[in-house]
Amino acid sequence: MLPGPAQPSIWLGPDGIKVDSQGNIFVAYYMGGHVVKMSSEAEFLQSFEIPGMAVTNLTFYPDDSSMYVAAVEDATGAPYHGSIWRIDLNSQ
Repeated sequence: MLPGPAQPSIWLGPDGIKVDSQGNIFVAYYMGGHVVKMSSEAEFLQSFEIPGMAVTNLTFYPDDSSMYVAAVEDATGAPYHGSIWRIDLNSQ
């Protein structure tokens, strides 16, 4: 689903996963810097770029208007500092 580096990484892959109220599947890609949105039939719908490189988890605001994404900003060495980003889904 995501363009990978020249050499495949054992760390690149799906991590957190959630389903919205419409049945769409959202997958956080660790070391991919993206959240991918797919239909309930696993058809690619959209990709959201996340500033952090190691995207780990996500959740939705109760009305599905926003997605909150947790990611480590720099996974090259401890300490692993992360952030939470809010993505406005109504503007996408």
